Amino acid sequence: ATPQHLIDLHDEPLRTGPEYDAFTIIGGTAVGKLTGGNIAVLTAMVGTDFSPVFKDKIVFLEEIGEAPYRVDRMLTQLLQATDLNKAAGIVLGIFNDCEQKGDSPTLKLTETLRDRLSGLHIPVYYGAPFGHIANQCVLPYGIKAAMDADKKTLTLLEPAVQ
Repeated sequence: ATPQHLIDLHDEPLRTGPEYDAFTIIGGTAVGKLTGGNIAVLTAMVGTDFSPVFKDKIVFLEEIGEAPYRVDRMLTQLLQATDLNKAAGIVLGIFNDCEQKGDSPTLKLTETLRDRLSGLHIPVYYGAPFGHIANQCVLPYGIKAAMDADKKTLTLLEPAVQ
């Protein structure tokens, strides 16, 4: 039997703020190898020999301490400069401390994520238990995984180590 590990919303016991409110942007399921990381770091690698390749992969993304307009800019850059639109699916972690401070007019984080990602025609959901949070799961690069954006689950289909 193939080893599997289910990662769902119940894996984060300290769900204390609105940043933990999970939601589906585009429903559906996908299977692919895992890749991803922090959006600011991935954006900084665009145009280098280390530029991310997302085609046919399940991409996990997270961010910390960035206002929604900055998340918007970085996602726009990834969408325009990489093959993110050809990913099998996108799993968004917890975007800790990413709401606008003060009263300047801006989209909320949830509105920003929906605006940038809802036109991709691939499964996308927000709220997986990874990112800069107290109890995060570690996602291994390169192993096969399955995601279900409607159930908001990610299942690792291979062992992370031999």
